[in-house]
Amino acid sequence: MRRWIASIALLFCLLCPVAAEDDLPPVHGADDGAETGDDGLPPVYGEADAGESTQQTGDGDADGEFSLEALFGEGLEFLGELDLWGRYYATDDDELGTYAQARFDLTSRSGATKVQLTLVADAFGGYDELYAEGGELQFELDRAAVSWDIDWLELTLGRQKLARGPGYLFNPSDLYNNASFTDPTVEDPGVDALSSQIYLGRFTGFELATVPARQAVDGDYGLRFFTNLGGFDLSLGYHHLGDYAPATRAHFVSCWSYGDIVVGDWDGPGLWLELGYDLPYSDELEVEEAWRLGAGLEYTFGEHVTALVEYYHDDAGAAEFADYDWTALASGERLVLGRDYLFASVDFDLGSLIVANVLGLFNPADGSGVAGPSVRFDLSNNVDATLGGFYFFGGEESEFGHNGIDLGLYRLPAYPPMAYLRVEAAF
Repeated sequence: MRRWIASIALLFCLLCPVAAEDDLPPVHGADDGAETGDDGLPPVYGEADAGESTQQTGDGDADGEFSLEALFGEGLEFLGELDLWGRYYATDDDELGTYAQARFDLTSRSGATKVQLTLVADAFGGYDELYAEGGELQFELDRAAVSWDIDWLELTLGRQKLARGPGYLFNPSDLYNNASFTDPTVEDPGVDALSSQIYLGRFTGFELATVPARQAVDGDYGLRFFTNLGGFDLSLGYHHLGDYAPATRAHFVSCWSYGDIVVGDWDGPGLWLELGYDLPYSDELEVEEAWRLGAGLEYTFGEHVTALVEYYHDDAGAAEFADYDWTALASGERLVLGRDYLFASVDFDLGSLIVANVLGLFNPADGSGVAGPSVRFDLSNNVDATLGGFYFFGGEESEFGHNGIDLGLYRLPAYPPMAYLRVEAAF
């Protein structure tokens, strides 16, 4: 039965393009829907800025000020982003207390060469002193990569983002990232890798990636083919995880399709379907094949309301509360514990640079879930502030209503209510 369901989903991936008219492809082109815009420079930093530059001298510009172009040459562009997070967890004994994070991204480009650096600082407070020192500050270089691209080839070496799939929250074809449902917009962590994209046409090509630090004995590498048919992005991929990985993820295949339904003059909803399939090394291992599936719709009603719904199935998830693997959740190996989930998000444009959002994740098997209202304020052209929170609900024997994870010597609050403030600035 599982093979039949997976086969039907794979067929749907291939047939999705037939549902759209043969018009121009969407702007995300051959790249992943979840990745669009993450690595590129917005137009305001492109030719317009270069055109406004004046003749430079070796000592600076015409006004005597220091000039980057004089030092590095014409065509050098910088894009910086600062992302500040502050969270507070409301537990009875303040066991989790507060958590703060600062993320600084700097991207520079000169001709065909681009360099990206990301520094992340985390501060923890209120933890049990036996397991973490209160107020401890940690630093991490999350991205440090250089890339070079020409018309038909792009190479990237270093700590970079390896993310796959068009899903908003769940990406069954993604191997290296485990998104947080308490903030689907958080950047995926960097991975030390060598990746390349070889273009056979405007929207068609191959992507190859290898992760040297995880080579083990027989390698960690992958190959993905991407194209665009009838306005739908299509991707087919294979990844070999080597003996570094658990037996359930030795060989991994995936496919996804994403595009907009267009009928005449009506721009319909965006539609995506994504499938990932795990294969063990051999039939001798006592491990079942596992597959994950995600599907979603996104549509804008008028000019002020945008809604998104997403369904996710994890064949390796537990069907009952007694079988939930809390240890895997605490270690980060799993994002959720059950098999089926429904996710929804609605944006309300209130005008005057204010956007309200309500999102929710629901586990229909045990009736538990999470609700997350928020309000974003556009303070200026390049500074946003978001205030929000998350509330978890359900019975005592449910995933999100369960009030504690018993890890033997230590009991961790499962899902305490949380409030947060986030400030994002670009320059």
